[in-house]
Amino acid sequence: MNANDKKDSLGMLGERLVLRYLESQGYKVEMSYDKYDSKKDLVVDGKFCEVKTQMPWHKENSFSINPSQYKKCSNADMLFFVESPSSVNGGVIHIWDFSKSKDKVTSKPTRDGRTMYLYNKLNGDIVDTISNDEYIRIAEKYGTSNSKNTYEKFLEK
Repeated sequence: MNANDKKDSLGMLGERLVLRYLESQGYKVEMSYDKYDSKKDLVVDGKFCEVKTQMPWHKENSFSINPSQYKKCSNADMLFFVESPSSVNGGVIHIWDFSKSKDKVTSKPTRDGRTMYLYNKLNGDIVDTISNDEYIRIAEKYGTSNSKNTYEKFLEK
């Protein structure tokens, strides 16, 4: 499985976890199965919802997106980040709600010269924590970064 397939699989897991969470809160949720849908990942009570599943940029205490993804995130009615399990978060999956602060974004260059848009965790709320071993195993399998090495490098700086 190549990196793009892993990213797609991890994204689908995050979307399903957010769908499950929102349905448990009483919302009517429909999933968009078109991975090229430029408006939403989910429809929640008729509103567009965007879901990003990733390992945060720990040094910046933020989730990051490419500038090309910003329009989709800012135009969505609801924005969730699904945090992959790592030694930083105790090996669990957190679902973060940034719906009320989706426009609070900063930018930062990466070491390789790209510019990333950042959503600081201080502006979001953890709305669910998932410790189910099966979901964690799947998230670790499809994660594209080595969380242990990433965290150790973070501590060295």
